[in-house]
Amino acid sequence: MRRHSPLPIALLLLLLAIGPGVSLADDEIDILTISRTFGAAADPPATLQHRPVATPPAVTTAAWQRSGERTTAETQAFLAPPAMPAQAGQASPANAPQAASPPAVPTSFVDELLPSQQFDVNEGPQIEIEEAESGKWWDSLNYDLTVYGRGYYRSDRRLWFIGTESVFGVEGGLYGYLEAPKPHWTYRVDTELYLNQPFDRNVLVDTPTRASFAHNFDVDVLEISQLALSGRRGDLLISLGKMVTPFGRFYFPLFSNAMDDAPFIRSEAIRWRETGILLQYDPSILVGTVAMTNGGLERDANSSKAIVARVGLEEENWAIGTSVKWQDGIGSETQKERNNHFGMDAMVKRGPWILSGEVIYDQYGLRKGDIALDDIFWGRSLYNRQLRNPNGGPLEGIGYYVDLGYVAESWRLHLNYGEYYPEQIGDRIHDEVSRRGIVKFAYHLNENFSWYSMLMLENSVQHAFDQTHPREGFYLLLGFQATL
Repeated sequence: MRRHSPLPIALLLLLLAIGPGVSLADDEIDILTISRTFGAAADPPATLQHRPVATPPAVTTAAWQRSGERTTAETQAFLAPPAMPAQAGQASPANAPQAASPPAVPTSFVDELLPSQQFDVNEGPQIEIEEAESGKWWDSLNYDLTVYGRGYYRSDRRLWFIGTESVFGVEGGLYGYLEAPKPHWTYRVDTELYLNQPFDRNVLVDTPTRASFAHNFDVDVLEISQLALSGRRGDLLISLGKMVTPFGRFYFPLFSNAMDDAPFIRSEAIRWRETGILLQYDPSILVGTVAMTNGGLERDANSSKAIVARVGLEEENWAIGTSVKWQDGIGSETQKERNNHFGMDAMVKRGPWILSGEVIYDQYGLRKGDIALDDIFWGRSLYNRQLRNPNGGPLEGIGYYVDLGYVAESWRLHLNYGEYYPEQIGDRIHDEVSRRGIVKFAYHLNENFSWYSMLMLENSVQHAFDQTHPREGFYLLLGFQATL
């Protein structure tokens, strides 16, 4: 029997009802330039599907507003059609400087010359040759680079059973882009790299259950978060590489490279990144995106490919869209896991307030085979999502969240609450309804240094691991960030 709450649908309808009535008030917050981190960097570069990934400026309100995710992002400066030269007969802007243009060369000298001059070699056409302007080819390139570093304390009581719940750590990263405008196309490469501190090698693996979670703590020191090459012509964008998953939108900041400080449907269901080829068409307020991807975070472990698509309407102060991801599974044979979703997202903004949310129908679980949870070696879910449905077919669930944010000049606050209703299959840990609340606060000490905090609370499950240790729903994150 499946239990689904009507609350996700009601909340979504509430968001849609609020949207049309919101006035397009002018303020400093630019919803369409939300980025994955909250640090500093003026005029962040645009992303591929979502807005800029670079960390936002440290002091201005507009900068702080970029913290939701490129990972969310919408149409952006880069996605806007490149400026084209005025056609013949069109007037230039009144205030635009008028550059002197070289004399036109006739297509046929004979046709353009007077009859008396056509056969007079001493009276040939007078052509003035101007010297080329000085400068190098790279002078036309646009580029930017943002670098950040963090020091933090984390207490995640969900990991108490394995001994890694309380740690101090450091991490960093950089985001950069290079853009080359051409007469008909604008070419661009975006990259986002993470620098992570690994765990000690002696993570506790004295039981099969603990051993099955060991891969969760195998952290890459250098991680390619994004690396994508793209080209735009008018309203058309083509991109190839590793990019933000073009599913849904979100408008809250992330304070960790692990990106686990997020609502359940974002941290457990929707993949943050996809690798593949993407096509986007975005005339006016309409944005349509379709991509063929591996389906997982990294290079594929089978030949199956996923289709990810979103169609939405987006303006400065509101956005609404619907998304889908479909694939027969990630991995091969008995290790293949489903990861399919259908979802809707919405956002409204008024002054410093931002109200947003997402709701999804989710398919997950092992596609075939009966591999035991303790035999999983590629990364195990704390919520037993890697089970096979004993009734056949995929496991199904419905989840949602609502996020309310307030963005001031030098600080921001987000309150987030969401629930996830899994299909009931008789597994005590899996069948537990997840109710998760998150509070995030960040404050800029000055232009380059910021302080941030996050508290996540969710319902606990007793005797969740080895029939003894609980999964306590408490996660605290405190840290400082420097951004250049």
